[in-house]
Amino acid sequence: MRARRSGKCTAALTGTLGLALAVAACGPKPHDDAASTRHTPVQVADAPARLPVPHGKGSRTPVDFNGDGHRDLVLNDLVKAQEHADDAGIGIVYGGERGLTPGARQLLSPRRQAAPTKGRLPAVFDAEATCDLDGDGFTDLVVSTDPPYDGQGQPPVPLQILYGSPSGLTGKAVKLTIPARARVGNDWPDQPVCGDFDGDDAQDLVVHASGGRLSFLRGPFTRKGSPRAAPAPI
Repeated sequence: MRARRSGKCTAALTGTLGLALAVAACGPKPHDDAASTRHTPVQVADAPARLPVPHGKGSRTPVDFNGDGHRDLVLNDLVKAQEHADDAGIGIVYGGERGLTPGARQLLSPRRQAAPTKGRLPAVFDAEATCDLDGDGFTDLVVSTDPPYDGQGQPPVPLQILYGSPSGLTGKAVKLTIPARARVGNDWPDQPVCGDFDGDDAQDLVVHASGGRLSFLRGPFTRKGSPRAAPAPI
């Protein structure tokens, strides 16, 4: 099983936003277990959002999951009720005309959004990259998971894609497809990087392969997670 990376907050929050989103605290901290069952940061984030996510029509703004032309915020490393509990999920705060809108927020969790592998949902659910992979004007979120692996042969692809929409990140994730010809060795195909690397105005993905090589997945991608093309590793 792949270990979840412990690290820093994706972004620092201050003022009203920090008060509105208790999910934004950085890193695991010790908790009194009895107290944490009553009020945890995850429970706060899991409560119904106070404002609906604004509906967009598509845009070219980076990190704009609902396509309304305003940049959104992604938060990793949310505080968990207990240090060794499953991943608390990914926090999303949607932007508006005056900046971030704390009331329009969302908690993405493995239970609700992840695609299962062999009937099992992942325990790890980490935001890795953001780009409009299918070219529809709504930013998509590439997520890293921990699928089952017995250590024999090539590991499964741990990356999943949550596609943006006029309502934001509302659907189930789909597994990223990396054709066999685009893989080499037995390293995990992870560490995705987005960009238009071939100059065709479509977003591509590059992921880690063995021996210092990379898998180059050419966009646009289908809604089932498949690239337009995938040559041999570079």
